[in-house]
Amino acid sequence: MGTQTFAFVYYHLFWLILILICTATIWLKPKERFKFDNSGEIYVDDISRLNSTRIKAIFYPRTINDLQYIVSKAKHNGRHISLRGQAHTMGGQTLPLNHDDYIIDLKYMNYVEYNVETETVLVETGATWAHVIKKLNYYGRSPVVLQSYCTFSIGGTISVNGHGITCDTAMYDSILNMEFIDANGKLKQCNLSTNKELFSLLIGGYGLFGIITKVTLKTVSNIKTTMEFIRLDAKQFPTYYEQFLNDKTIEIKFARVDIVHPNNILMFIFRRKLTTSGTIANLEDEARVMNPGQQLIYTWISQSLLFRRIRFAFENILQRPVDLVLSDDRNTIMYESAKPMALLYQPCNILDDTFLLQEYFIPTVKFDYWYENLQKIIRKNYDQLFLLNLTIRFVKKDNLTFLAYTKENDCFAFVFYFRIKRNEFGDNQAHLINQKLINLAFECNGTFYLPYRQHYTDKQLKHAYPMIDSFFIKKIYYDPMQIFSNSWYQTYGQHY
Repeated sequence: MGTQTFAFVYYHLFWLILILICTATIWLKPKERFKFDNSGEIYVDDISRLNSTRIKAIFYPRTINDLQYIVSKAKHNGRHISLRGQAHTMGGQTLPLNHDDYIIDLKYMNYVEYNVETETVLVETGATWAHVIKKLNYYGRSPVVLQSYCTFSIGGTISVNGHGITCDTAMYDSILNMEFIDANGKLKQCNLSTNKELFSLLIGGYGLFGIITKVTLKTVSNIKTTMEFIRLDAKQFPTYYEQFLNDKTIEIKFARVDIVHPNNILMFIFRRKLTTSGTIANLEDEARVMNPGQQLIYTWISQSLLFRRIRFAFENILQRPVDLVLSDDRNTIMYESAKPMALLYQPCNILDDTFLLQEYFIPTVKFDYWYENLQKIIRKNYDQLFLLNLTIRFVKKDNLTFLAYTKENDCFAFVFYFRIKRNEFGDNQAHLINQKLINLAFECNGTFYLPYRQHYTDKQLKHAYPMIDSFFIKKIYYDPMQIFSNSWYQTYGQHY
């Protein structure tokens, strides 16, 4: 029996076992119901569903004039403005702290225009990466920096200075120019030569320095790829990974930790087919979502030790992630929605769980110490929290943005994907494990990522980001009335 036949049998056996475990879980687990608010007040939340907040009003602008009117109205009424794209941050960056404040949702400002001569794309920041990929695909082009999914907004990615799996730099590296509205309602431009300081503050500035309205981005060719699978011992990983950093034939790369056997790291490399360039992919109108079987992994059986063993065994056998749809070009691989990863798929039962992300940036020279101690933390069992996925990426030192998370070193980025009970006990366990990881990161001269839960103190924030005092002082300088604000800023920066 050939290798392909073995893979076929194992793949279908995997899904059969998955269905059986799911069925048993449905019969054994009692139903849990949601509670609904019927007060008539306006409540908003982010993707975590842990930050429900009452607000005064939500605005859905479509033009620059709309935005300028809202800023003027906020100034006149003494209100603050929080900015929202797809609300995927979890640390209060898209939510106000005060009940009388405003939210601006930019989703209707989503125009995308490609310039054939300059090979750049002009994008309104309410657009998602799915909009951008779809437009660029007609020309055989692709965005430079892409996160793992395409349903985040452009403005949101810029505001958190997101990084991804298509290159080793963060979002700042692909931005040529930004148009924004300042705290006085004036429309301005910024780039590396004009308003350079504001350029560095708006990128990774969490919506505190203005409303980014349009951005001009670099693009690259959409390339066909082939996937390579490499299974590594943790001790091998840093040295082995180093050889990929300057390999121009690699389009996408990431690694996954085998959570059952953390000493094993699975590396997935998508290498370009050198004879291809400017591929036009066959994309659907809407971004791809995981099929029901894949979604069941994260809803019903992800916390099962038996399933985890089966999952990583099959990934080793199949030499591919069981939750990833393989494709042969860059755009198709990245044209996937994050929605199933954020909202529980519930075909038979109702759960009140949610998902959280946390991320830590560890200098490459500290990998061994970090990883040895990390294994001790993730091997422990928690009854309200389950680690579903742990991926490893690489991010180069950032010399441009003001609030850089890799200011001093090239770093490995460890992205933790948790499922927790959506209650105080679940959040407390997430807080506990994140405190352990923050302290371990500090031992390695590392940092943590700010878009996620506020599970850190003022002291820890200053330790991770020594420039934070200056950042908040710049905020007051450019926005003395604090027109642009959010829960994160009012928690950590209000006393400046």
